[in-house]
Amino acid sequence: MNQKYILSANNNSLIEEIHNTVQSIGYCIVRGLNLNHLDDSRRNKKLFDFLSQLGMLTNHKDDGFKSIFWDIKYRGDDYVINNDITFSEDVGECPLHSDSSFSENPESYLVMYVVKSANDGGNSLFLSSSDIVNQLSKTETGKKHLKTLTGNLYSFKTPTSFDKKQGVIWGNILSLNTQMIRFRSDCIYKGIEENRNKVSKEMVLALDYLVNVIKNASDIQEFSAQDDDLIIIDNVNGLHARTDYTDKNRHYIRARITV
Repeated sequence: MNQKYILSANNNSLIEEIHNTVQSIGYCIVRGLNLNHLDDSRRNKKLFDFLSQLGMLTNHKDDGFKSIFWDIKYRGDDYVINNDITFSEDVGECPLHSDSSFSENPESYLVMYVVKSANDGGNSLFLSSSDIVNQLSKTETGKKHLKTLTGNLYSFKTPTSFDKKQGVIWGNILSLNTQMIRFRSDCIYKGIEENRNKVSKEMVLALDYLVNVIKNASDIQEFSAQDDDLIIIDNVNGLHARTDYTDKNRHYIRARITV
């Protein structure tokens, strides 16, 4: 099945259809959930019940829905000025990355429910790991760097906004066997800074090359969503991002699922 939008319907095949679509093209959008008229508590309960059919939702602090569903919205001028913020707390574009790249076991899916879409921009982007590998494999230089990227463990620094205590984890950026990708450039470069004696010059050159390939990729898919849409993105076999926007009222709710 190769479609981007799935209409919510009361049938037993919906969950299978979502999995198949994400596996096929890397993402899908479920439309027509009719949750935007509910208060936050009832909406999140219905989201939880629905998403639990896809897999296990990550609960970051084991305190109920508060740590399962995270707001992606502008936090306010004072907060942005005085805090070390993440992409989800400010307006603007976000570079291609995978979620939880600094975790031992990144989740299978990133899920975002659209409370309020941006007036202009803020579209989602997706780049599959297979497209990245194909691009790297086109030249001898790319093949050399691909061997380095798949054959070495890189250090990923945990952002302080996520966990002030956790240090770094080590993992492969790419896996040829599974087509899995673990990538967030700022976390990797910061990890390298703390572990210069464990990261070779060839590893840094390969990373620089990969960053350039991703930045200039021609196979990036762009898609938009509207209020009450549910976006589901493959988080282990591709990278996601968003285009630039300035609407401070844009509001998404994020969750992560392990299948």
